[in-house]
Amino acid sequence: MKKFLRVFLIVVTILVTNAYIAYCDSSSYSELNMLWNQFTIQGGTLGVDYDIRWTYYGAHSESGANSNSLYDPQTNSSFNPNVPVTTTSTGGASNGLAHVSKDISTSKATANAYGINTTFDSWANGNAHFRWDLTILNDVMLTFSVPFNYTHILSSQFADEGASAFSRPSFYADEYVFNTGGPTQYIRAGEDFEDIGHTLDGIGNNTYTGGRTLTFTAMFYNQGDGHSGWYWFEGHGHTSASAYSNHLDTTPIPEPTTMLLLGLGLMGLAGVRRKFKK
Repeated sequence: MKKFLRVFLIVVTILVTNAYIAYCDSSSYSELNMLWNQFTIQGGTLGVDYDIRWTYYGAHSESGANSNSLYDPQTNSSFNPNVPVTTTSTGGASNGLAHVSKDISTSKATANAYGINTTFDSWANGNAHFRWDLTILNDVMLTFSVPFNYTHILSSQFADEGASAFSRPSFYADEYVFNTGGPTQYIRAGEDFEDIGHTLDGIGNNTYTGGRTLTFTAMFYNQGDGHSGWYWFEGHGHTSASAYSNHLDTTPIPEPTTMLLLGLGLMGLAGVRRKFKK
């Protein structure tokens, strides 16, 4: 009987070791916070060289899964400085969120890819932005700054999975150009941004955090010499997350009934052997 038990345990161990569920699970999370209550302008004198007026803030998010089959964009905006805006989109196993107020803008993106014996991809974006109208009274060089912080969390359970997270805080300024009898156009006066990205290929769990200050410096011109002196100035906080899995293992999974029958069969063989020995 002891010998039978040893054989049975060896067989079960081999089967359990070589049989597993083809389960995939990867995820990505990206968050970017821009601290607008610490926004600063340096250079020139307010009211003498330039005037700046907050115009509106907006939020945009989108998400999808498996080749955009569940694409779901959402947008929102406010021209009232006392009314913050939020937007959230959900597509498959992903979601994007953007929230913006006078003090802070937060953009988040979460993507998950999971399944059994399947290929799955998921992605999400979030974008929050401020807009100001900038009037230049005298030619002046201005420097705009805003602190930001970010968090990226990546996770993957198998070698054939992956995830990525991306954040981009940015500034840009466009100058109005008026065409007689035609639509208003804009000329890019300058822009600056910082790209922060992390990628995970294969098994792992990684978290990245950080914080810096985004700074944008440009020369702004008063009217004359082809300049209007009126500018559209924006600050953006963009995040994105994506996750994919390609786990297509077809290893058979022993059912509990099969394991039970195997055990009973071995027990029966052991009984027959003992009978013949007698």
